[in-house]
Amino acid sequence: MKGADLDLYNRLIAVLNHLGCDKNTSRFAKSLGVNSQNISNIYNRQTIPKLNLVAKIAVNYPNAVNYHWLLTGRGEMLRHNIFVEAVSGNKDLVTEDDKDYKVKTQEQLNTYLLQLQEKDQTIIALQSELNNAKEKTIQLLEKHLEG
Repeated sequence: MKGADLDLYNRLIAVLNHLGCDKNTSRFAKSLGVNSQNISNIYNRQTIPKLNLVAKIAVNYPNAVNYHWLLTGRGEMLRHNIFVEAVSGNKDLVTEDDKDYKVKTQEQLNTYLLQLQEKDQTIIALQSELNNAKEKTIQLLEKHLEG
């Protein structure tokens, strides 16, 4: 197994163990709607499952694991949920990932806006150069026609 594959395999085993798969692989497989042999092969043969198995885990355990971490190794394995009490008294689920996403999205938006402003200034400068070149061309043509 290659290094990246081994890393993915180790993260997958950590997730499966966290979800209790190591205690009863057949029940876990049944909850996902897959053959228990698929899960056994992961543990016994150290095989990396197809992406659809990872997707089934994500669908069946949406708030348990950080799937970005599972696939890339970045961040933390577990999702950290924070409950925020709204004015109405209802509790809304807000994840730290959601907060980070909003901050990163705003930062990206600001970066794109700055880049857009720079490009707009470049376009304006190029249009000005083009207008100057047109005027010079017209002047040269007029001189040529007169002369």
